[in-house]
Amino acid sequence: MTSIAIIPARSGSKRIPQKNILEFNGVPNIVRAINLAKDLEFFERVIVSTDSVKIAEIAISAGAEVPFLRSKELSDDLTPTIQVVQDIFKRIPDLSKYSEACCIYPVTPMLKKEHLQSAISQLRSGKADYVVAGLVDKTSVYRHFEIGADGRIKFIFPEHVSTRTQDLPKTFSDAGQFYFGKTSAWIQGIPLLSNQTQIIEFSNTELVDIDNWDDWKLAESLISLQERDDW
Repeated sequence: MTSIAIIPARSGSKRIPQKNILEFNGVPNIVRAINLAKDLEFFERVIVSTDSVKIAEIAISAGAEVPFLRSKELSDDLTPTIQVVQDIFKRIPDLSKYSEACCIYPVTPMLKKEHLQSAISQLRSGKADYVVAGLVDKTSVYRHFEIGADGRIKFIFPEHVSTRTQDLPKTFSDAGQFYFGKTSAWIQGIPLLSNQTQIIEFSNTELVDIDNWDDWKLAESLISLQERDDW
C-alpha cells in the first residue's frame, strides 16, 4: 500500500495575503508542509496544486512536483478542496494506482509527523473513507447561542439551556490541517466530512487552524511555549 501527499496552494488568500509562501518562523509555509510530507516514508510523491508560477517555483525548489498550473476556475475561495484533489487525479490518471492520498494544507505549522502517522494507521485499520483532524470544542455546541434581531441571546438549542455542560456530548470542529483518504473515495467524490469519516482528536493547544492574524500569533505563541519545554 502506497500513498501520495497533495498540497493545495492557491495565490489569492485574502485575510492573510500570500499566506502560503509567507514565512512562519523563518520558513515559507508551503516549504514546511512539503518538508513534512517528504519526511514521511509512506508518501511516494508530494504534489502541489497551485495557480501561481511563484508558488510553483518555490515548491519545486523544495522538492515537490508541480505537474501543471491549476485553472482559474478552480482557484477561487469558493472551490471545495475535494474538487482540487479530483482535478489532479483527472489530469494524472496514473495516480489512481496509489491506495491513499493525503491533502495537507500548506499553512499548518503545528502539524507533526506523528499526527499523519496516526492518521494513516487509523485509515488502514478502520472502515472509514477519510481520517481528519478534529478540534475538541471548549464548550459543546449544544450550549451555543447567537444574537437575535433585538440584540438579545437566542439559543441555537433552547432545549439545552438548563443542561449541565458535563452532561452534553463532546463536539468537534474541523481543524483544517489534513484530509487523509482512500484514493477511491477522492475519485468518487465522497464528502470529506460525513458518516464515512473518522477523526483524530486534538485540543486547541495542539493545533491551530490559521485563518487570520490572531490565529497566526496564537500558533507562534504555542510553538514558542512548546520549544521552551514550559508546556
